[in-house]
Amino acid sequence: MDEDDDQTAFADQPQIHNQEYCGITQALTARAYERGMGRIERALTAVRKGSEEIQAAYKAANQDLTDERLAKLIRTFCYFCKGVRLESASSGGGKEAESNKVKYWRKKIDSLMASLGRTVEDGKIVRIDATHAVQHSLDAEMEDDDDVKLDSDRDQAEEQAAARAFNMGFEPDAGVEHLRSRIYADLCKGWGLVHGILPGGRKERKATWHQLVAATEIVTRAFVDPSDPHAEPRPTLLADKVGLGKTGTIIVALQLLWHLIELQDLEGAGSPAWLPILGKKTSFMGLGPIPRLPSVFIVPTTLRIQYGDEIKTWLEDKQYELLVYRGTESARKKFMADSSPYRRALANQRPEPTLVIVESPTLMQEYGDLHLPAGLKDTAEVPMEFYTQAAKSLIGQQSLMGILDKSHSWCNFNTKYRAGLAIMSQANLRIAMSATPVYTHARDLLAQGRLIRASSFIDARGAELARTINQLVTKGQKGWQTISDQDTLKQFISVSAQKLRRDKDSSASLPSTSGTSTPTGSSVSGDPIDALADLVVQYELAQGQGNKTYGY
Repeated sequence: MDEDDDQTAFADQPQIHNQEYCGITQALTARAYERGMGRIERALTAVRKGSEEIQAAYKAANQDLTDERLAKLIRTFCYFCKGVRLESASSGGGKEAESNKVKYWRKKIDSLMASLGRTVEDGKIVRIDATHAVQHSLDAEMEDDDDVKLDSDRDQAEEQAAARAFNMGFEPDAGVEHLRSRIYADLCKGWGLVHGILPGGRKERKATWHQLVAATEIVTRAFVDPSDPHAEPRPTLLADKVGLGKTGTIIVALQLLWHLIELQDLEGAGSPAWLPILGKKTSFMGLGPIPRLPSVFIVPTTLRIQYGDEIKTWLEDKQYELLVYRGTESARKKFMADSSPYRRALANQRPEPTLVIVESPTLMQEYGDLHLPAGLKDTAEVPMEFYTQAAKSLIGQQSLMGILDKSHSWCNFNTKYRAGLAIMSQANLRIAMSATPVYTHARDLLAQGRLIRASSFIDARGAELARTINQLVTKGQKGWQTISDQDTLKQFISVSAQKLRRDKDSSASLPSTSGTSTPTGSSVSGDPIDALADLVVQYELAQGQGNKTYGY
């Protein structure tokens, strides 16, 4: 096993970056999971109670719509919607996650609310054109119903502070340490780039050092030595924090693949001109030469325009073709028609510069129209019928790279998730993007591993991994409950405090910790995570930093 295989970020094998902090990781994920379950319990209680009350209020309002009955129905509807939004935000489900009973009452209430000049869009109650004269009487009732909080301010601050403190123990290049000594010029030389210019790129736009490092890791892990029977190509979970330019990193990785395609066609992989940064690794994803195919970006509707704008800032106008897959069934059929730009791109000798932005709701609708069986979640099984029934749709077409943004929101085994599994199974190189790995529960990380089809997360190994995680959660075997792990946690707090003293202004006041004693300012509960949270919250208050986010 070479160094690249031993020290890589977000590989397909479950890895522990630092064994000493394993217990702390368990503590954070367990705490987040417990709070998540509490959120869902509160939400379901609200939905259940609201549904029961709606039945009586709706019946009374329909029989005789007095002002008093209308007001009661409005209040009941607000309570009902609050429960639905809590449930949706907690589980990541949305309308498709609702029970049949909830759907039934939602439809009836939606109809009545439409007559009153209101509807629910993206979890908020908004005005629409009304058919009922009393629409203005709703304003006061709806005034305070726009923002639904999953937790109290204290709970949110505590959980975020705990994660920030945890992050202080890690270097910002965690997982790509083997590249930390490579300066920008060395990386460009390793890729054979002149002045750092990549194929199709704008001369005025160059990757930052950390973007080039990440793109280097993404591409090199996709190649294996064909003579090594044990070598496995690896997909990627890119988990940079918000603002570090994950989209740009992906575009740079794509440009590196375009660069390799040119070398591959001119000289052939493994020839003397083959780049030394890859060495004997000449087989792309273990399949041989890099295929000439378009790439797909699966994004939320709200990010579609942003993605298009970002791509334009990186690539020259005539060096790529940007297509958008969205809309109704007729629009989707037009996209796949014989004379469409997409079909013409596939027929071109160089289809790889074609980039398709796929709106996730459209993808979900497309998959739902196929009416396929569910498949198996733990093995990430895509139904065999998919490969024949989806042959004429975009979801069934092969791609060079499949990029799934906001992958942490693809965690429930529903139509959306199965659609993600299906389209990603058609991608040669699969990449998931998330800015919230610390807040992600182990089961959700399993879901992301399956989406990118990491070998340890699918098939028989995936089923075994799922059983292990489920058993740990069910039995409540959380390492943070043991004395030894609590001691490790307290020691970590002390180290973090010392690091903060060195890095921050010497005049800052910081509660001190030492040995295995409980940190100053710990919460009444005595919980080690509470103590950790209190430590960081108090420090940030002393510094006037509020909710500053530290990097991963």
